[in-house]
Amino acid sequence: MKTLLEAHVGQLAVLDTDSNWIYIGRLEAVSDDAVRLADADVHHRHDSPTTAERYIMDTRTTGVHANRKTVYVNLQSIVSFSPLDEVIKF
Repeated sequence: MKTLLEAHVGQLAVLDTDSNWIYIGRLEAVSDDAVRLADADVHHRHDSPTTAERYIMDTRTTGVHANRKTVYVNLQSIVSFSPLDEVIKF
């Protein structure tokens, strides 16, 4: 996963985790144990009535509503990631 993430440094990315948290922001760095996002939206899935997928699609349309200048995400907790511009709208 680390090598795949490193190929997307500088891009807006969506990080899905094994918890209820979704992270959307500019991928700045990847270390052996963490990913650093800048100008990130840290979103708990239960904080809004919309589904996680709808929230991510809306973010692609309206832009990232950052609530953190920098956030570090444990690399072990990331189950998937996508560049934000590759999120398919339906």
